[in-house]
Amino acid sequence: MSSLTLENGQPIYLEGETTLSFEMYTRQENPFGVVFRILTDSNKNIDLYYTANEHLKRYPIFVVGENIYPLADHIIYDQWVPIQITFSRKTEKIQIIFGKEKIEIPFPATQTKHISISFGQCDFDNFKLIDIASVNIRDIKIIQNDKLIRYWKLSKHRENNCYDEIHNVPAIARNPHWLIDEYATWQKVYSCEVVWNSSFAFSPYTKKFYITQDSKEVIVFDTDRNEEQIIPVINGQVAANTPGRVVVSEKGEQLISYNIAQSNVSFFSSDTQTWSNDLKLDTDYTLNNSAIYSEKDSSIYSFGGYGFYHYNHKLTRINPWKGTFEEDTLENIPPRYASSLAIVDNTLYICGGRGSKTGKQELSPRTYFDLYAVDLNTYKVTKLWEQYNMSDEFLPAENMIYDKHNKCFYILTTQNGWQLIKFITSNKTSEIVSFPLYISDPQKQYLYLNLYYSPEQKKLYALSFQANINKEGIVDIFSLPYPPVSLNSLEQPLAQQQEDKCDFFYYLIGGIGLLSLLAGSIILYCKKKDGIRGSKEIIPVAEPSHTNFFKQHICLLGEFSVKDQNGNEISNLFSPLLKSLLILLIFHSEQSSKGIFGSKIIQILWPDKDEKAARNSRNVCLSKLKTLVEMIEGVKLIKNNGYWSIHFDRDNICDYIETMRLMKKYESQEIHENEDLNQLQMLLLRGALLPDMYSEWIAPFKKEFSTSATELLLKIYRKYQDQFNDELKLKIADTLFLHDCINEDALYIKCSILWKYGKTETVKNVYDNFCSLYKELSQHEYTYTLEELVEISHPTQ
Repeated sequence: MSSLTLENGQPIYLEGETTLSFEMYTRQENPFGVVFRILTDSNKNIDLYYTANEHLKRYPIFVVGENIYPLADHIIYDQWVPIQITFSRKTEKIQIIFGKEKIEIPFPATQTKHISISFGQCDFDNFKLIDIASVNIRDIKIIQNDKLIRYWKLSKHRENNCYDEIHNVPAIARNPHWLIDEYATWQKVYSCEVVWNSSFAFSPYTKKFYITQDSKEVIVFDTDRNEEQIIPVINGQVAANTPGRVVVSEKGEQLISYNIAQSNVSFFSSDTQTWSNDLKLDTDYTLNNSAIYSEKDSSIYSFGGYGFYHYNHKLTRINPWKGTFEEDTLENIPPRYASSLAIVDNTLYICGGRGSKTGKQELSPRTYFDLYAVDLNTYKVTKLWEQYNMSDEFLPAENMIYDKHNKCFYILTTQNGWQLIKFITSNKTSEIVSFPLYISDPQKQYLYLNLYYSPEQKKLYALSFQANINKEGIVDIFSLPYPPVSLNSLEQPLAQQQEDKCDFFYYLIGGIGLLSLLAGSIILYCKKKDGIRGSKEIIPVAEPSHTNFFKQHICLLGEFSVKDQNGNEISNLFSPLLKSLLILLIFHSEQSSKGIFGSKIIQILWPDKDEKAARNSRNVCLSKLKTLVEMIEGVKLIKNNGYWSIHFDRDNICDYIETMRLMKKYESQEIHENEDLNQLQMLLLRGALLPDMYSEWIAPFKKEFSTSATELLLKIYRKYQDQFNDELKLKIADTLFLHDCINEDALYIKCSILWKYGKTETVKNVYDNFCSLYKELSQHEYTYTLEELVEISHPTQ
């Protein structure tokens, strides 16, 4: 939930002609809800909003009080649109420019002295808004009498605040998503379970990752298409059965598995699905060596490693095409393992690692942060740089990436939860250029990490592999835009304050920016107000903490949302297929503890595939889903006697499961405590079940839920309506409409309350829209006139 409040939360004085302008980029995630709300000192709300018609088509509207002014009949997606709102005391009008559209609205500007402005979620007292349109905002300006007095560019920031460039006045952001931060933020793009001795490689030519699992199959992940392919191995063996012993040849044509201990290699071709070597493998006890493939001489270079309590400093050149293994000892580099390698022209660079001068583990082992250059013609070693007193946590990934233009290396290190550093060779300095990955799992016993670069995609990739003592492992792949930006560059620099009259002092900060307002919704709650009749039986509306789905959750009501146990939004990790699989398991697990039979999953999600392909797709998706749900504490994917189910160890993880549990409890008259009823109310007010998902197999579940929710809401309303305030009654009516768009009880509740407050024009709009939809769906005219509707008693009483 994001919000941005201008002027440090203080009102802005209107003088002569005042203009608010900005640029807006509309994303397709959730184009419904508020963009901004302006509140005058006379409590008049002025809003820019995205709404929907009876056919669910979204379009922008401008709202002044209760009056609605359509701005266009459609939404312009994925491009920047200029928007301008001008208050004129001279003409007593508001002028709105929305892209190429322009309208003018009468407005008593001379009676308005101040306005307050909030983008996204609005927290103004008695004027709160919680439905937020999925838009990006930049370049907010306030102009008075042709003079620019405020300019928030909105990208660089200090903590959650951004400052204007005229008087350094802060705009206060809550839960922001700064788009510039994405250039330093790793995004997970793939995850799967593998066996402990898997090896990994990446080809910048094919833009694919290759994962070898023993000699049984090769997993291929296409980063361009975001697709996984599993290639069964028909014949042959990998050359090594220890992790990290595979590279990709030129142009990504072949995989090359190598074994230093046995001095052999094995080639894999996806065309023949065969490894070239068929030798029986012996265990290679040299672990954590670092290797890199050189296209210049078509050789693999391996350095260092650990085995039998000893570190080594051997450099092995492997020519896989000739089957030769040439070994040399680099005496000028202390023995070590887990170094980072890069080849530039004919020079091998070796950075960091852990080892000891003697090579013995028991004699003063240490972590190194140093850089060596090795001439691959002569094997001459030159020490370029070293930093001492490094933390024991510092270890680099196997590859480092060299940027020839900027003459720097990018190195992924274990420090601070795996961060990318930029090492500049000219002045031998380093800077942090990514936020942490935070991938380490204390329950895992083995960790492997590598860094790759895709020039065509302009992306860096990080691959992590963690395995436990049961020889089960998980591989995760992350991406980062290239070139990454320094974390220091994300922070707004101090700006020199310009001299001008200002009512208050602010910190001196400037910057360029772009703030993404996240779409979302939060449950409204209301308190007992003066004049509402009360007794011991009053059911107060529950505070949001009673349904705390904001730390970690799987939410299906209102909108699909998943957060991991750390509160991180991971919804984007669910492809449409994984999303459907998760929902299918939740629905069937709620109906029966056994869940759903495996073949039934195939019938629903892969009806057009042959049995073998469908079974393979199902198993791959279930494996991916298992990895994702394990990121949520208390959620497990279970297979038992051919049935698959999803299990929640505790309440308040899945809103749908919790709602169904409480509805059944209410129907069986087992709810006796106010807290349970409060929680049920709040859950039902979250919204309809998966409103943006439509498929044949989902429809019965949605229909059953909507029917049950509607009936239950009406039961609660009829029982406690005298104890509810009007704000809650309106929310109940709106929720009823979400589940049943021609619900007569909802129409009566809404119209009767709005009529009581003199909102006659709004009542007429609600009534007319209802009648139009009623006739369209039922082929009959609605029975009651508007006058009859607001005068008669409640139809169902």
